[in-house]
Amino acid sequence: MSPKQALLAKQNARRTGTVDLVWTMEASEHFRDKSRYFCNAALSLRPAGRLLLTAWTGSMRNPGVGAVANALLCPSLQTTEVYQQQIEEAGLSIRYCEDLSRQVTRTWEICLGRAHRLRALIRMFPSEVREFVHGISTILEAFRSGDLTYSIILAEK
Repeated sequence: MSPKQALLAKQNARRTGTVDLVWTMEASEHFRDKSRYFCNAALSLRPAGRLLLTAWTGSMRNPGVGAVANALLCPSLQTTEVYQQQIEEAGLSIRYCEDLSRQVTRTWEICLGRAHRLRALIRMFPSEVREFVHGISTILEAFRSGDLTYSIILAEK
């Protein structure tokens, strides 16, 4: 989050006090202190407010998951069960949880195909972009093996 985004978020939060929904989509993987995030999210929710989370999930004890975290510059990934525990410890109740891995694997197959077709062009991009594109194979392999999963969790205050 940029400093400007943080400032706008703080101003909006002060003005509204609480919110109906906190939607976290493929961002928590990059948070160092996920538990703290969920505590803060819970504080910002009105009674009966909801948290919707989608995240890449898996155990860092698995080398494939560690490779994905490394490729995508994530401090760590964690299992769906750990996410659920952190969310509940923040005072929220899990209402729904589903593994959507089968649905998102096709997306990474498409991305890999496009990367192969555009490889000459990709060579001209900055190293960070080239490294991310190189990581697509790692992500796809982890999804295909079942080591990496994609979870959606809905919780309520």
